[in-house]
Amino acid sequence: MNENGWNKWGWFGGVIGSSLWMYLLAAEMLWSGQTYLHPIIGFNIALCVTALGILLWRWRTNLSVSQAMRLFVLALFPATLCLLVLRSTSELGILHQYYWSMLFAFSFLFVQFAYVGNYGPFAKKRELLCKFTDEPLDKDARCENQMIAIQQTQQHKKTFSLFHYDCATSLADSMIIYEAYIKSENVEEAYLEMWAVFDNGQKYFSRGVNSPIRGTQDWQRFSIPFFLSRKQSPSAIELNIVISGIGNIYIKDIALHCRRALRS
Repeated sequence: MNENGWNKWGWFGGVIGSSLWMYLLAAEMLWSGQTYLHPIIGFNIALCVTALGILLWRWRTNLSVSQAMRLFVLALFPATLCLLVLRSTSELGILHQYYWSMLFAFSFLFVQFAYVGNYGPFAKKRELLCKFTDEPLDKDARCENQMIAIQQTQQHKKTFSLFHYDCATSLADSMIIYEAYIKSENVEEAYLEMWAVFDNGQKYFSRGVNSPIRGTQDWQRFSIPFFLSRKQSPSAIELNIVISGIGNIYIKDIALHCRRALRS
């Protein structure tokens, strides 16, 4: 699972399920011996749909899953219409009687992959647990101009403790989301880290190692999830940031959200 609830297999399974029938239809037009123009246009439409899916994945730090799904489905409508018009104006091939069922079958696959992979049971709206505006815990992290500034002076990896959140209510059967906006200056790598602390003394972490910020970057939104089962309810949440290499990191709008399961 990645930031903002994104799931790589769920998303790309949905993209493949939505575009595969387009490639098959373009191949059928080519195989049936028609002019090359129709299958070339068909393949290009399918490639555009696939490219959009890849671009939305690359933009996932600035988009929620639901926003990306709406954009992708919105693009599917004109792409589907163009392909069907293109196919209806050409000679009928041997797959003519099947391509309507292909359309519905692969569209159904998209809904299944994207919904289950990206949402699962966690379809409720996010609840804001806390927005942090106090002084950070680490003495090397200082508040200035409504943001936290950290100067990393050592080459090796270092963890900076930012905030500690005491859970007032049960968070069992939910997804906890640690979110922040980060700007970097000449850092090798930095990512968010969250620890769930339980009453029995056990601690479990979630780290944004798959979506770090590197080099010099302007403000970007980053988030990491932590999934809790029905029997898991932490007593506290610890929020950190891990920085590798010498450089500066700036953090603002740090918040902790909760998305509870539908069954809870």
